[in-house]
Amino acid sequence: YCLNQKKMSRIKFNIGQDVYLKTDTDQHKRIVTGYIVRDFGVVYLITHETDENEHYECEISIEQDILIKTSN
Repeated sequence: YCLNQKKMSRIKFNIGQDVYLKTDTDQHKRIVTGYIVRDFGVVYLITHETDENEHYECEISIEQDILIKTSN
């Protein structure tokens, strides 16, 4: 198993990092638990409580969106 160095440089979020989903109206804190490098880019494994889901970089933020949370 060998990862292309060019693709590795595109990893924006680190394993163990706290993140939020941009579309989550409750803005629950999640943790990056892994990632999958694909030909088209990186898919992140994001965990909240006991659920782990796959998300693209454009769906993830390191900052909580207070406007979404307070307008819910």
